Amino acid sequence: MRRRQPNKASVLAGAAVFTLLLSGDGMAFDLKLAPNPKRYFRELPLGTITQDELIRKLGLPAERLTVGDAEHWMYVVSSADSPFTRKSYTYVLIGGVIADVIYNDGGPWNGISAKTEQAK
Repeated sequence: MRRRQPNKASVLAGAAVFTLLLSGDGMAFDLKLAPNPKRYFRELPLGTITQDELIRKLGLPAERLTVGDAEHWMYVVSSADSPFTRKSYTYVLIGGVIADVIYNDGGPWNGISAKTEQAK
């Protein structure tokens, strides 16, 4: 297991909102720090978006972690309500494509994932 240092440029503070526009199967997807990430997770085309597309749209992740054959790329966004509340999206990449995304906010949706939402 390797852990890399955070890329400070990818950590957004204050009332920051980031947008991710990804094309897959002719559709565009918007990821914003929204009150409910569940809708984004249900619509995200897992297995089609490459790590190169992810880097082009979001830049390098704040943290990277390799576990087995999976790369975990975390993008951190601070809450507008409190600079101490850390919200993050962790993209799980297998074979160079997004296999899952996990949202963490310390609140009611802490730990939800795209795979779980799509299985419902």
